[in-house]
Amino acid sequence: MNWSKEQSNILDNCDRNLYIAAGPGSGKSTVLAEVAKRLLDDNKKLILLTFTNKAAKTITKKVNNKSNVIAGTFHGLCYKLLIDTGAEFNICDESKKRLIIKKLFNCKAD
Repeated sequence: MNWSKEQSNILDNCDRNLYIAAGPGSGKSTVLAEVAKRLLDDNKKLILLTFTNKAAKTITKKVNNKSNVIAGTFHGLCYKLLIDTGAEFNICDESKKRLIIKKLFNCKAD
């Protein structure tokens, strides 16, 4: 594959933590997938944080769904970790949050 100068720089320095910020369609997911493939050759475990579920799915697919790759958004990975620990919790949307707060403080519901 023909890599841009910036992409080549990332791939040449993929032996440490990386922060990649670039616009849509610039090849971030493709570069991260290539980084993952290179690191997986060393049997390392990877956690790849992305900003969208679509990017996480793309990266996971490009590294062939390897079991030692965890890819997702920050919130999604935190959710997975909580589930894996057996923690009991609930996720509330905005309306549920308001209802709970009103009940806690004995406020009248709207």
